[in-house]
Amino acid sequence: MLSVVCERFRAYVSLALDGELAELEQVMLDSHLARCSECREFAMEAAGSTHVLRTAQLECPTHAVTVPAVYRRTPLRAIQATAAAAVAVAAAAVALTVAPGPSRSSSQVTVSDDTALVIRGAKLIVPKPRKLTRTRTGYAPGLSPGAPNSR
Repeated sequence: MLSVVCERFRAYVSLALDGELAELEQVMLDSHLARCSECREFAMEAAGSTHVLRTAQLECPTHAVTVPAVYRRTPLRAIQATAAAAVAVAAAAVALTVAPGPSRSSSQVTVSDDTALVIRGAKLIVPKPRKLTRTRTGYAPGLSPGAPNSR
């Protein structure tokens, strides 16, 4: 069984025969071939086979060669999934165009009078929450709901 290193350098032999090996890789290949007799033998056999194939006379076929067409059917589930995705995208597009959105201007827009939720351009600025104090009618600005009443 070949080592991983030898497998890599045998691939380098093939690339070198095609003239596709980088200069650094060529130096590494030469160094490996100087040390490894099995890879050196492989390189000589590959070079011989490549030379024979490249110098051989081209043969013309005596009869026509036909390759049958391969028809691939798309599975029904793939079509259903694509249709469902298209419907979801269309529904999202309709929802985004129909639903009212924030103002696109760069001016300041105040959403409520006391809790200043402000939109400036693309940034959303939310103020820090204020403490609330419990009153007879509900909560009012002041202490938090869990704090004891100071009144």
